[in-house]
Amino acid sequence: MQNHLGREATINLGSFYTPDFLVDEVYGLLEKWVGDLGTYVFG
Repeated sequence: MQNHLGREATINLGSFYTPDFLVDEVYGLLEKWVGDLGTYVFG
């Protein structure tokens, strides 16, 4: 979770941060269906 910008600054700058719970959920699904994610390079 981002903490360096307040809510108003985040909105005004057009920043969007994916909630941690959603990242964890998607990662879990990828591990289940894709397998070893360590072999992939994300960037």
